[in-house]
Amino acid sequence: MSRFLFAAMLLGLAAGAPPEAREESPPDRDPPPPPEPLPPPPPPPPRLTPEEQAKRLAAWQTAQELERKERARKEAERTLASMSPIDRARYDAAAAKRKRIADRNLRNLGRK
Repeated sequence: MSRFLFAAMLLGLAAGAPPEAREESPPDRDPPPPPEPLPPPPPPPPRLTPEEQAKRLAAWQTAQELERKERARKEAERTLASMSPIDRARYDAAAAKRKRIADRNLRNLGRK
């Protein structure tokens, strides 16, 4: 009989033995104490009025916009710092042109 078959027979006998035939080992220690009861859950937060919800939403949106602008500013600083002098001069010229166009558009809006 192969070792595999012998081991399988032993495992089958041990697993299939009736509960009375199994030896019960005495407990090594006292049973654990019952778990402590959980504290009651905190009361639910008070419901916000629509005005408070609107205020919180506006504050959150403002914070998000400020964070976005700050990230964009830092990215622009990194980009400008990594430009060559020629590229920087081109960038500054294009920015000046955009500013002149924006100023002219604002002046034209005032004339209408």
